[in-house]
Parts: sequence; structure tokens; C-alpha cells
Amino acid sequence: MPSAGIERLLIFRLGSIGDFVVALPCLHFLRGRHPSAEIVLLTNAPVERRAAAASSVLQGTGLVDRYVEFRAGSHDIREIGALARKIRAEAPDRLVYLVDRPSALAVWRDYMFFRLCGVRGSVGFPFARDLRRPRAVESDEGLCEREAERLARCLAPLGTIDCDDPRSWDLALSHAERLEADRIVEEATPRGARDMSMVGLSVGTKQPINDWGDSNWRQVLDLLARPDLRLMLLGAAEDRERSQQIAEHWGGPVLNLCGRLSPRLSAAAVRRAELLMCHDSGPMHLAAAVGTRCVAVFSNKDAPGRWYPFGRDHVVHRPSTPTSGMESIAPSIVAASVLRALEQRGQRQSVSGEANLAAR
Repeated sequence: MPSAGIERLLIFRLGSIGDFVVALPCLHFLRGRHPSAEIVLLTNAPVERRAAAASSVLQGTGLVDRYVEFRAGSHDIREIGALARKIRAEAPDRLVYLVDRPSALAVWRDYMFFRLCGVRGSVGFPFARDLRRPRAVESDEGLCEREAERLARCLAPLGTIDCDDPRSWDLALSHAERLEADRIVEEATPRGARDMSMVGLSVGTKQPINDWGDSNWRQVLDLLARPDLRLMLLGAAEDRERSQQIAEHWGGPVLNLCGRLSPRLSAAAVRRAELLMCHDSGPMHLAAAVGTRCVAVFSNKDAPGRWYPFGRDHVVHRPSTPTSGMESIAPSIVAASVLRALEQRGQRQSVSGEANLAAR
């Protein structure tokens, strides 16, 4: 239900690709409540080449009207003062706080900063410990709630957010974006292979602790041995050479698109893949948002489930015990999951095709 009296909304959210994808349910909800308000996103400027700006994910969705960027983590009093002046100049009617802070002290620090900037109305500050940490959910795997659900709980005073509704994850890819991604994919494909099905691989990750290693991914591709499939490599420009080396023995066509696609075009391209093999990463969340199944390899860095991709058909492999490293994940197990997923998809397509024939 639309909310009256709010003409300008300031949303505070930090991060990169995955962080803004998991915030989509909250952003869709806020736009639905404030259809005519100007929504401004206060966010960090990318600090490294492989990091992506919020606008590279959200531009074109209609969820954000403007972006105000600053250098996160700076202790320079001049930069902090300049940021305070920017916030004061925005004069928002309400601040929406969507930042992950581990301690109450950090949350209170942010709250006082915004108060000093003249912000009075606010929602989302996770003062309570229960709001700063994901809740456990009933599952045999000992999972916790997804980060999107934790964020939604922080906005509960405004209403209920359905994080299981696919519409809450809509990236609103335009027709032009889809056509451009299709063109790039087809141009990278050898002429005789354009009717082949396609799988994706993304080995990049911002955090080294989440990196499974080249040798493991190479073994997965060797075990798959599927010359009938195109292999699409996705990632940043820094991942291009590494990805090419990992895929050097792939039997079918290899489409190395690392560094060639923006995050939104990556989403448009991966929507055509049967599945995506990946780390816990931004491309994984983009793939899930467009409905592409993921076979993902996770470290024990975060609680199980918190950063899993949206959807119920994904396969996530984690270390065998809470104290194990990623080296405990066997390539043969990951390859078997990929083959099983491809087989299941083929069976579903066969059943769908038979049903269509029967209906004619």
C-alpha cells in the first residue's frame, strides 16, 4: 500500500553486485510503498576494479532515482564532513538503513551520525542483536535465513516483504539489454555451434577465502567431458586469463566473456544457460535472479544459508565439517551435481515437450 507524506527516501546500502541483488526484495517493497517519491541510494564508491557500483546492477529497474557515492571506511575528517553536507542537502523525509553491521556499537554510531546530519525519520536500524544476525530455520542441513530475509525483518515496521516471490527479484532487464547480450553470446560462438545448449562458469570472487582454486575447477570440467555443450565464462576482466586456462581442455566451444559484460548484461547472458557453476559471488546472485540454476561452492566463512542464491533448485557444496577448508570439497562431487542437474533439466524439457504435443 502506498505511503503518503514521503517525497524523498534515502536508502543507505553498501556493497557490490551480490549485496544489491539480495536487497532487491526490500527495494521493490519500498518502491511499491512510495511510487511517486524520489528514492536516493547512499552507497560506497567501488574501491577496486573487480567491484561494481550499485548503479551497474540497479540502473533501469526504476527502484532508485539517484545515487550518492562516498568512500566507505574513510577516517579523513574532511571527507566525513563533505558526506555530512551531502546528506543534509538531500533532506530526506525518511532514511532506510540496509547496512550489515556486526555490533550494536557500529549501528548506534551510524544512527548518531545521521541524526547529526539532520535526519529525523528512519527505519531499519538493527539495534537488537536478533536483527543483526540471521535466524535459524527448520531444516535438516542446519540452515539459517537468507540475508534478504534478515533485511526484510529490519523493515517489518513498514509491512511484510515476500522474499519467496520471484517478482521481488526482478532485475527489469530491458529488451535492448537482452538483445545486446544475445548478440555478444552469438558472436562469441562458432557458427556451427549456435544450436548447442550452454553452461556457465564463474570462478571470480572478491574474497580469497571463497576461492576453491583453479585445479579443482579444472578437474570438474575434465570430469564433465561434454563436447556437446558451450561453456560460457563470466567474470571481471581480471578473471579472463585465469578462466581461459581453467577451460583449456573443455571439449566444446568456449565463450570467454570475462570483462566484456556489465553486471546487467551478464544477467541477461546467463539467463540462457542451463546452469552456472560458481563460487559464492555476484554472478551467482545475478544468475539466481534471472532463474538460472546454480551449482555453487561455498566456504565456511558465513553461516550456512545466509548467502545462498534465491530459489529452491540450486545445489550448494560446503566443506564437510564446520572447521574444514574448501579443499575438503571433492571435484567429483561437484561434477556429479552438475551432471545430475543437466539430466533433470533434460527430463523436464522432455516432459514439457510431450505435454505440448499432446495438447495439439
